[in-house]
This record gives sequence, C-alpha cells and structure tokens, in this order.
Amino acid sequence: MMNQALLPPKNADRQFVYSGIDWQQFKLIQAGFADASGVRLAYFNNTIEILMPGRTHELFKSIIGMLIELFRQFDRRNVGSILRYGRTFPNPC
Repeated sequence: MMNQALLPPKNADRQFVYSGIDWQQFKLIQAGFADASGVRLAYFNNTIEILMPGRTHELFKSIIGMLIELFRQFDRRNVGSILRYGRTFPNPC
C-alpha cells in the first residue's frame, strides 16, 4: 500500500525531466502521449520534460483566457465610442 504523504496533491503540477534522450526517442515518446489529454512535452538539448498541469494551473489558465476575451470585447466597444464622440488620434504619416 502506498503512503498518502508521498503522493503530490491533485492540484499540483507534475513534472518529469529526463536527460540523454535523442530526437528519435523523443518522437516515440511523443507518439505514445498523442492521445493523452493534459500532458505537455518539451524537448531541448537531449532533455525531455513531461508536464501534467494540475487543477490550479488549469483554473488560472481559464481565468486568464476569460479576462483576455473580456478585454478584447471591451476594447472593441471603446474604440467605437471614442470614434463616435469625435476624438481623433494623431496621423502617424
């Protein structure tokens, strides 16, 4: 039986780094994770990083995405109201 204290919390990111991996080995590992959602792979200088983001990461990713979308909508509305009220911007030419 596994000791619960050894397991990382479910909301924590899980990261594994392995050195001495050539490009062909990386491509095989990448193919093995092709159907695994939530697993991110990075390869640089014969080192592979396998990252499985935790719940906290996913929560912040969603919040940032919603804020960006909100900003994009707000920005479009403001440009229209600025132009409607006759404010002008300097011509860069």
